[in-house]
Amino acid sequence: MVQKSVAVDGDASATAGSKMFGAATSGTWTPAAVSVRTYDALRVGGTKAIFEASCSFSFVGKDDVPNAVAGSETVTLTAGSTPMQSGRGDVLIDGDSKEGDYGNIVSVNAGGVLRTQK
Repeated sequence: MVQKSVAVDGDASATAGSKMFGAATSGTWTPAAVSVRTYDALRVGGTKAIFEASCSFSFVGKDDVPNAVAGSETVTLTAGSTPMQSGRGDVLIDGDSKEGDYGNIVSVNAGGVLRTQK
């Protein structure tokens, strides 16, 4: 099994997608700040381990007419099953990611010393 670093607060990020919303033919997605849910008792180097990361993305664009097109999408990344648990559930680990319907992504890039097998 491969060892992966446990994710902590600050390891999650958001990447805007490129798929158009609704009838839009042009436009852009913009991510808000990533919010995380953490374990109080499990820390890596003093920083809380995370088990969920979520981000809301907003879309602004135009259709062919051109009418304004606006939309939103929330992408939530939840920890999968790992051998590392904090007594209540699983933790996010390096490389975890989730892509929404419009290509918006929430991902984890962790490099801490606490590792689990995946």
